[in-house]
Amino acid sequence: MGEIIRNYQLWKRQFLLDEGIVFPEAYRHEDEYFAFAALLSARKVAYLQEPLFIRRYREGSVMTSPIDAQGFYSYFDCYWRMA
Repeated sequence: MGEIIRNYQLWKRQFLLDEGIVFPEAYRHEDEYFAFAALLSARKVAYLQEPLFIRRYREGSVMTSPIDAQGFYSYFDCYWRMA
């Protein structure tokens, strides 16, 4: 398996409050929606290439399970909300 690049962010709380950006409740892929909403609203962003932590993947989680109908719908709904 090749290198997986994930998008982990730190955001200023006041920025999120000012922009009204929150994680949708009861939403399977809420992090994708949150990340895109925040990135599209930000006036500037920075990128660090250095690893800051090691991610642990739990078997049976959303990240390690094959996509199913609910997962597909969640991705579609995420992109629909961003349109």
